[in-house]
Amino acid sequence: MVWSGDNPCSLVGLGVTHAGSTAVSLGTSDTLFGITAQFRPRHTGNILTNPVDNTQKMILLCFKNGSLARQGVQEACAGTYVAAVSLGSLSVVVVVVVVVAVVGGVVAVVVVVAILHA
Repeated sequence: MVWSGDNPCSLVGLGVTHAGSTAVSLGTSDTLFGITAQFRPRHTGNILTNPVDNTQKMILLCFKNGSLARQGVQEACAGTYVAAVSLGSLSVVVVVVVVVAVVGGVVAVVVVVAILHA
């Protein structure tokens, strides 16, 4: 599709080609795009013609610098958290390890919880 642009081509490549389907692209900018059968312009976002069916529209919301926001979450949330909790006669130590990684534009959050008897 000559002159389609990266977002319309991503839409087609991900198989988002029928009304009601959506996808999210996490790159330098974060983009939400999808297909709608109804043309209802809003003050935010963009509406384009569906690149594979010109009777439908492609909706697009783009948030610039999304990668910087994800990096901020990674730096703020990653770490190990420890708390001692007493529940009546039961005392436990709760250890939560949060690992945040951004790989190829995908944010992976792994949370490991361990409950140990104190």
